[in-house]
Amino acid sequence: MPWSTTWHDTPQPPKRIPRSIPDDWSNELFAALPSHRARVQVALWISTGVRASELIGPAAGSIPASS
Repeated sequence: MPWSTTWHDTPQPPKRIPRSIPDDWSNELFAALPSHRARVQVALWISTGVRASELIGPAAGSIPASS
């Protein structure tokens, strides 16, 4: 019986280690933000691991206003 290719036979790409933001960069970023609200938003995005493309993807005009 010939060998079959199953999930365990195929090589897996190496797992990427998530990059972290250096402390001095995050300190500069938070210091540059104009309000506490902006700091909270950025802290939420960082803590939830949001992707940059998710932040800049939709334009403000493309989100419908609620009625």
